Amino acid sequence: MTFVSSFQTTTTQIGILRYLTRWQHQRCVVSCVAATRDGHTTITTNESTDKLIEWLETKSGFSSLVAVDTNNQGLRGLYATKDIKSGQIIVSIPYSSALLVGDSTWARKVHDNCDDNIVIGDGWSTDDLEDVYQGFNFLNNFVGNVEYAQYVNSLPLMPKNGDDEAGLTPDFWNCNTISRLEVPAFVDQIQRRKQIVEQVAKRNNVNEDELRWVTFLIRSRRMTTLNMIDDPYSKTKPLFGVFPLRHKKIEQIQGYLIPLIDMANHAINPNACLKISINLLTRAFDTTSSFVLKALRPIKKGEEVTITYGEGDETSLYLLDKYGFFVEENEADKKIDWKYLNPQFTTSLEDDRAELAKLEKQSPDSKLLSKSASSYSESTRTMLTFRIMMKQLSKNNAALNSLI
Repeated sequence: MTFVSSFQTTTTQIGILRYLTRWQHQRCVVSCVAATRDGHTTITTNESTDKLIEWLETKSGFSSLVAVDTNNQGLRGLYATKDIKSGQIIVSIPYSSALLVGDSTWARKVHDNCDDNIVIGDGWSTDDLEDVYQGFNFLNNFVGNVEYAQYVNSLPLMPKNGDDEAGLTPDFWNCNTISRLEVPAFVDQIQRRKQIVEQVAKRNNVNEDELRWVTFLIRSRRMTTLNMIDDPYSKTKPLFGVFPLRHKKIEQIQGYLIPLIDMANHAINPNACLKISINLLTRAFDTTSSFVLKALRPIKKGEEVTITYGEGDETSLYLLDKYGFFVEENEADKKIDWKYLNPQFTTSLEDDRAELAKLEKQSPDSKLLSKSASSYSESTRTMLTFRIMMKQLSKNNAALNSLI
């Protein structure tokens, strides 16, 4: 699942592209195309981002042609501070500034720990289990760590208990709203991940809400790299006790949180992409490496710098599950396996549209909206919008038409 590309700088470069996003401050915007504001040259900042930049500036190898601002949807993002040429490096973050949150070679330790301490639930995803433990690792090693305090402080705060804020993934919805997605395989996956968080939090004596929040940050912001390394669990011994044998090679997948770069917003037609440098001699990703944003085309001063989340071919189900938003007219949705998903809609397209219209008429502070209804309005709105889109997609899919 790792994409490889190259471009010319002082070292050979290798491309990366998985799991980089940022927190969505506004409610789900179905038509998720990043906006460019003509004539926007005034950059606003806040204390946490100012301190983050100051911290990065102390690191050798850091460079940046962006500042943090908000777009017209209220989303925090990166904006060019000068005109940028196609192919130019926009941001460079040294390896020393990145936070290693996961390593595939740790997976065996996770599973060994689970065998003794965690009651494995039926149908639990291995990937989800490892994601939760990466969240636990983040809590243990980086939250409260003075060395990374400026980055941690720049991250979005955990929503207040019970709040139903916009942009949250279904992991934060109440069970009834999740079930109303009415796509059994998708609903089961979400519910099982909630169980994993509950079990891991209980076993390791950490706050369940905090673990769920950092797991979301890990899943949505993580950047993944690929290396081939000697198998650390190999029991190969030297021939005749003297002559070394070639070690078995295994694939090593590592997950990183990359300060500043992880504030870049998603766009269907981005103007930048993610790259990493590799060691020129060993041709491996190591401590001499750096993470960069590279311009795909000329970018004007004040224009938002955007990327594509994931590998650029994720379905709306994937985007909602990982990032808390989805896009209209997503080409990847054409590859959805409806037979496998087997949605079980109990309402018509017209019913959903009517319920959404009623909800849209009531603001969160409306006297007509009860406190409990207000609490769940954002997730309900996202759920209904998602169901409407799914049903609209199904109009061109004979396999699903009979279900609506």
